[in-house]
Amino acid sequence: MPNGKYQTKQGNEVSLEMSESDKSSLKTIIQSFLSGQEIDKETHNAFYSIVDKYKMSQNDIDEMFSLFYNEDLSLLQKSFYEDALKTIQNGQISESKIRLELQEKYLNESQKQRNSEYLRKVLAKEAIDINGEPVILDEEICNTIIENIEKIFSIGKQNINTLKNRQAYK
Repeated sequence: MPNGKYQTKQGNEVSLEMSESDKSSLKTIIQSFLSGQEIDKETHNAFYSIVDKYKMSQNDIDEMFSLFYNEDLSLLQKSFYEDALKTIQNGQISESKIRLELQEKYLNESQKQRNSEYLRKVLAKEAIDINGEPVILDEEICNTIIENIEKIFSIGKQNINTLKNRQAYK
């Protein structure tokens, strides 16, 4: 996010040349819609203030959000935490077939390496970065995340639809 350039493994790229302040605001908005809390009118208006300032088209908005939400990404996240839970329980790194397949499909090499490093840290009971906060995963935290991930992604999808709709709060 800080570089204003997003790229998927498939090579889709959205480039946003904007001020650091606007990048920071957009990052906060994106973090809020992925947090599991519903988007409010103030956040919606702040988003469209940035959209209008940079004359982003609906296609630009749709493409940007297509990089942030995909049903498989929910499954990828869930399978990562399931692997983390098994790693904690078994005392060795667990790598499920489904997670490895989804990583191969959606993540670049750097992202795959980060996930591998995170599992090594989980095994060593070291903190990993979750939403900008250092967290030491344990069974309780993993189970809570696994139980809530579908709900969070469902709310995230609703939030994306709200943000994509300029008229949502008119």
